[in-house]
Amino acid sequence: MKRITVGLLGFGTVGQGTADILRQNCDVITQRTGVEIVVKKALVKCLSEVNPLPVGIEVVTDPSSLIDDPDIDIIVEVMGGYEPARTYSLLALQAGKHVVTANKACVAKHYRELLEAAQLHGVDYLFEASVAGGIPIIKALKESLAGNRIETVQGIINGTANYILTQMTQNSISFYEALAQAQQLGYAEADPTFDIEGIDAAHKIFILALLCWGVELNFDDLYTEGISSISPVDIELAQELGNTIKLLAIAEPEADGRIDIRVHPTMIPSTYPLAAVDGVFNAVYLEADALGPAMFYGRGAGKMPTGSAVVADIIDLARDMACGVAGKRIAPFSFATLRPAQIVPIDEIHSSFYVRFTVKDTVGVMREISRILADNDISVASAIQKGRSNDSTASVPFVVITHEASGLQINKSIREIENLGITTAPTVMIRVEE
Repeated sequence: MKRITVGLLGFGTVGQGTADILRQNCDVITQRTGVEIVVKKALVKCLSEVNPLPVGIEVVTDPSSLIDDPDIDIIVEVMGGYEPARTYSLLALQAGKHVVTANKACVAKHYRELLEAAQLHGVDYLFEASVAGGIPIIKALKESLAGNRIETVQGIINGTANYILTQMTQNSISFYEALAQAQQLGYAEADPTFDIEGIDAAHKIFILALLCWGVELNFDDLYTEGISSISPVDIELAQELGNTIKLLAIAEPEADGRIDIRVHPTMIPSTYPLAAVDGVFNAVYLEADALGPAMFYGRGAGKMPTGSAVVADIIDLARDMACGVAGKRIAPFSFATLRPAQIVPIDEIHSSFYVRFTVKDTVGVMREISRILADNDISVASAIQKGRSNDSTASVPFVVITHEASGLQINKSIREIENLGITTAPTVMIRVEE
């Protein structure tokens, strides 16, 4: 029986999950592939960090001992971050080894040179685990939906941010209280910036856009906004309006060939399928011309779910290697060629908006806000004022829901209103998707 050997660049949560699945399910994996898949080596920063040492796996600290090992067929990169993951992946590809990764940051930022290296050396670069953990969304786009035109993709694809917003909604607590809970439970890192500021979700929706439309995009042009400005009052008002606030990643093609791709807090109707996705769960909703609407739901992170996706790519490679077609069957982004495209600037995107001003509770304030909005051709669908007080020095929230307008119009209006000196706190603006 043919034997395929794996080397792990990284032996943390996902690396250990990958090794565990390959060991625990070796019988069914062998039955499904017709080959034996074993992990030979694992790279770690420090040997003392691995206790106990894994049975049957050599733990090393020198990456060249994996990359240059002629017995290793597949390198699995589960280190995370941009470097040294990019460099090690390139070296592995240049050495003629297939690479499987769960590293969405590295794929999003460096996909061009990684794809070029894979194609030049006739090997595969696979990344099923880079988006939504164990949810098989990448495989669905590359294979099951290959005959469809994808019309839109929307996703809740960061479990940490979704957990925080869920706790704020269900328990009426502040953002910082919910973040502390997430950190205590291990859902958020000590430095949660990538999660709460939308960067992690941006990496993932960027990858999905490449897969859906076969485009080359500049990741740095992608608009990203986090959830730290969301307060319990915004959650409460959203509920009064029949809406739910989620950190939504959105991508869809424009008629002019550009791609509308962005990540930001979004108010969506509470009846919308994504509104029911709570806690650390992820979901990707898409619409395709032949299939219609579909939603993929499951655990978006964790040792075994993400390890499951990594193993799925290893199995794909094992099958292709057994048939002699590895590196030749499906292009990494499922298109034979990628076309250059631009991302639509966020100020050009039209939507309805929820805008919460914190203003002095004095006569004429609402009239001034309405005047500036009208001067900028923004039509108000509804307005809500909370907490009128007899104290003339008090501040109150004043909320407007607009009809469709551009980001440019809204931001210009907010600047003009804040320059009047009537606001007492930064204005909160949340896009509304109908």
